[in-house]
Amino acid sequence: MSLHWAGRRTPGYEQFWKHCHHVIGKDILKTHGIYWPCMLKAAGFPVFKKLAVHGHWVVQGSKMSKSLGNVVNPLEMKDLIGVDGLRYFLLREMSYGEDANFTEDLVFARYHGELSNNFGNLLNRSISMSRKNFENEVLPGVNQENRKSNCTKCLSKKLLRSKHGSNSLSRIGLWNGLP
Repeated sequence: MSLHWAGRRTPGYEQFWKHCHHVIGKDILKTHGIYWPCMLKAAGFPVFKKLAVHGHWVVQGSKMSKSLGNVVNPLEMKDLIGVDGLRYFLLREMSYGEDANFTEDLVFARYHGELSNNFGNLLNRSISMSRKNFENEVLPGVNQENRKSNCTKCLSKKLLRSKHGSNSLSRIGLWNGLP
């Protein structure tokens, strides 16, 4: 969509151009970081608000490229690990502005090592603790005023059954940080 052409501004120009951010690959930084802003100023246009420069995905030592034929089909990867698994890998693996390696082995190592094992284990432990400590109930959402009283009721049931008694909450200073 052209926002400005042949001296005429389209309706979208005022809406979109004032929020303009450029996201570019690091190999074209000089053109978009020096020449393009100069051309915009010379033509009387405001310069973009932000220039974000990202790195490249590297496959077998060279930049991923259609001309080299070393691209990865994201639809095939999505079918193997799902959209969320692929998103997690892409965001987790590449540091902003740096290059990152892409191999299927790395994808599956992150997927199984972090998503399946670490986060899956955390979820399983959280559910187990909920079942054990809160009698298989999920506590209802509470507002700030009654948060302390709901927590106290829930925990005091457990403490009353323990050998330390209901006085333990005060002794250990559990409520010191709560409003």
